[in-house]
Amino acid sequence: MFSNIVQNERNIFLIFYFTVAFLIADTIINYVSDLVVPFLISTGSLIFFIVIVAVYIFGLFFITEFVKIQSREIRAKDRYVRLINSIVMAAMYVLVAIIILVVYEILITSQYHTLMLIATTAIIELVTIGVLGFFAQRFFSWFKVNRNSMVVLLYGLSFAVSAVSLAIISIQDLYLLPLKDPMVNAQSEVIFPYDYIQPGSFFDSLFSAYRYVDLVSFVLLICATGFLLRHYFKKLGKLKFWIVISLPLLYYLSTFIETFGLYTPSTDLEWLYWWLYISLNSTAGGILFGIAFLTVAKTIRHNSPVRQYLRITAFGFILMFISNQVTLIGASYPPFGITTMSFLLLASYMIFLGLYSTAISISQDNQLRKSIKKFATHDSNLLSSIGTAQMDQVIQRTVNSMKRVVQEQEKELKEQTGIEANLAEDEMKNYLQEVMQELGKANNKSSP
Repeated sequence: MFSNIVQNERNIFLIFYFTVAFLIADTIINYVSDLVVPFLISTGSLIFFIVIVAVYIFGLFFITEFVKIQSREIRAKDRYVRLINSIVMAAMYVLVAIIILVVYEILITSQYHTLMLIATTAIIELVTIGVLGFFAQRFFSWFKVNRNSMVVLLYGLSFAVSAVSLAIISIQDLYLLPLKDPMVNAQSEVIFPYDYIQPGSFFDSLFSAYRYVDLVSFVLLICATGFLLRHYFKKLGKLKFWIVISLPLLYYLSTFIETFGLYTPSTDLEWLYWWLYISLNSTAGGILFGIAFLTVAKTIRHNSPVRQYLRITAFGFILMFISNQVTLIGASYPPFGITTMSFLLLASYMIFLGLYSTAISISQDNQLRKSIKKFATHDSNLLSSIGTAQMDQVIQRTVNSMKRVVQEQEKELKEQTGIEANLAEDEMKNYLQEVMQELGKANNKSSP
């Protein structure tokens, strides 16, 4: 039953967007919790927190089932991916248990242990750093084999820098969290990191470094995505594509205006609006990034495996950009943000699965295209003497002869990685036709 639900495209989209809507609300409250204390100590706040937890568990279950189904063959062929999958899933179960225990403590004792926040932060951030490091290593290893793949190098660098930026913020979080009171209740003061950190101190410099390292990671991610999806320029439109890709960076850079002293809120209301804007910054970036992948996915035929890989990547980016901006240092009563932050680990894993599968599939397609181009170039001397009808016959004959090669390569790829190739017969014909037309133009120009 559950398998049928998550395999239905419409169902998984509805479940995902429903979950994301509550995560966004959770994030917003986390960001402005020190400015909405009257709401936090109300009964409505507690009810809403419990609803968010319920939606979190519901959404997590179906999203993980979706990922398991889509990655079944990959995990069967790759023991390292299988190991990471086991670690991620085990960590997610532990996080769910911690969050349920927090709810239980609040309902029974009207307070919860700060240790729960420390354990949650440590599991999420430390395991995610390890996962990101593993991803970077896999992409770098792949780049050693294929040094012409710029997208592989850029994604490897992006994952590596992301691991460094998360390590920086983890040092801060795991140092500051134990400074909170052992128990958090309705009377506890909401204090954020900047209230703990003295200007000019080590942690002040560390947090400043984090902002710039995170920016570098973000830029690398955008460049890598542009290279990965550039094959679809013609289908989507070059201008439209780069606008979609660039919007997340523009939004991200806009949040630096306060850092550089270009704008400083002067009243509590202005600070509220500013933090609301900041809280949506990373979220908007993730959504825009997700839109880029989902938009490209729409241009791909319905039964293509790459279409699903791109969707996993899109979901992962949306979840990551929402969850990676939450900190539990200023966690309130109840601890809004804990459920959103818990998605960071799964989001990182989804991004790797999606990108890894997409890149391998596209790489295989490029190899097939090179074979097609090589064949067409070899027979280019025939182009000057054949008409349109003859060219169509040559193209169809070539495609028919290459089907066996394609099928053998697809079978070999799937046996090695569990990932299917993407190049269909109609795409082979279109590409061969483009190559032969280009060669024909070249021959015409060179003729006297």
